[in-house]
Amino acid sequence: MAKCMTFIRDNRIELEGNDELAIVTDNDGRYTAAEAEEFGQKCEKHNIQLYISNTSFEVWLLMHYSEISRAYTQEELESALSKALGKKYSKSSGIPLDEEKLKIAMQNAEKRLPYGKGPGDCINISSSTMVHYLVSNLVKR
Repeated sequence: MAKCMTFIRDNRIELEGNDELAIVTDNDGRYTAAEAEEFGQKCEKHNIQLYISNTSFEVWLLMHYSEISRAYTQEELESALSKALGKKYSKSSGIPLDEEKLKIAMQNAEKRLPYGKGPGDCINISSSTMVHYLVSNLVKR
């Protein structure tokens, strides 16, 4: 949040109308549910949207290919993505995403973490994400 506030100040960014500033982060075991909730409240106070993936962004990527019903380690996530892709998964590379896969991911994410749940809920529910909240907001725009 401090980096976002500094970026806004240093670049003299004026958020106007429907402009939004968001932080998209993964947990990587850094936050407890209480810390995530506190962070979410601080973000809200500064009109910053917070979107967390637990434990990593790969949870969101895997949801494009399958429903998640349990906790995954990072190694398991990457292995499952490799299997889904039919080749070794490489971070941020070669993930074919289309509208149909996006719909699947949105449904799978909603099943795991229903709309209206906060950052603490995301931390408490292993292999969940709030990225579908972000995508939903973008689609509405």
